Amino acid sequence: MMKKVLYFFVVLTLGLALISGCQQSTDKKNGHEEHNHSKANTRNEYAKSHHPKEKNLVTYKGEIKHVFFHPIIANPKKAFTGDKQSAKGNNDWMVTTSEFKKALKELHKRNYIIIDPHDAYALHSHPVKRKKLKLPKGKKPLILSIDDMNYYSYMRGHGYADRLTLNKDHQVVSETKDKEGHKSYSKSNDIVPILNDYVHKHPDFSFKGQKGVVALTGYEGVLGYRTNELHNKHYKHRKAQAKKVANAMKRDGWSFGSHSYGHINFEDSSYDQIVKDTRRWKDEVEPIIGKTDLFFFPHGAQDRGSESYKYLTDKEGFKYIAGVGPNNFTTVSKDDVYQDRVAIDGLNLYQFRSKLKGIVNPDKVYDKDDRKYFKGNKYYEQ
Repeated sequence: MMKKVLYFFVVLTLGLALISGCQQSTDKKNGHEEHNHSKANTRNEYAKSHHPKEKNLVTYKGEIKHVFFHPIIANPKKAFTGDKQSAKGNNDWMVTTSEFKKALKELHKRNYIIIDPHDAYALHSHPVKRKKLKLPKGKKPLILSIDDMNYYSYMRGHGYADRLTLNKDHQVVSETKDKEGHKSYSKSNDIVPILNDYVHKHPDFSFKGQKGVVALTGYEGVLGYRTNELHNKHYKHRKAQAKKVANAMKRDGWSFGSHSYGHINFEDSSYDQIVKDTRRWKDEVEPIIGKTDLFFFPHGAQDRGSESYKYLTDKEGFKYIAGVGPNNFTTVSKDDVYQDRVAIDGLNLYQFRSKLKGIVNPDKVYDKDDRKYFKGNKYYEQ
């Protein structure tokens, strides 16, 4: 099923001109200044912190859940109309801003608490093992990840924010530019600022202030900055801007992982192709987001046991590797942890609802008002 993502995330981008440019202007109406401050690590209300209830902890021995999202839709009308192929992909693999907020409420109501994968697994012990995890009484651990927070070219102008940036208070906000070139900034229409704000208001939803893990590719840059254009005259500026946003996110409790450089399908790629792709990710993306031992298979591929899998774990240091499945199948070996993730997306909210059993109630997340703009087939197509 997840091979369909290739159809959406890669094929759609072929032939599209990469949108260049980090804008260097300011928008005073929105109280925004684009990275004109060097103190991106200044502590603020969203910075990672401990909750008082974390002092009374009990050992948790149950299943560790892992859910993931793709970028969220800020403007459903734009995303679900227009080009039929794009609209179908948006309907299948994404959720809207409203649905994301409802999903957070559902997860919180069901006593999930967001954790870092490193809270649950000793990834650099010999052998790798599950840790003795202590949580507030009644809480259930949840790893939350986001794939493809790169703000690809095909998304711009089609219902998504354009990139992440910092406001004058060094808080991470979304930036969107309209057809006339006017920029708007928001703390309420994109994943990072929404989750930051939710945890600020509900600190018991996060363990040690952890937010989520962002799985990035590199072929169109990161976080909305075209850092893949190495010879562009703005490259150094873009890289510096992206790094400031990444540092602010890490300050706020976000982590990063690899989603490969080119969103390649490991099942259809040779060993040499995978090595080349991984090295390029290490060269271009890692200097921006920092070293990581977390890897998230593109297309949900499950390439366990292969030579390329061993290359990731043994030679590149990726010790926690995640795919996609109908449940959270998890295996801990002496060298790594493998875990399947469950997607909260349009298809699972509408058609494959059983996958979300015990995680969220699809009826309380799926937004019929947002989805009314989509006129195509709402069921999965081979």
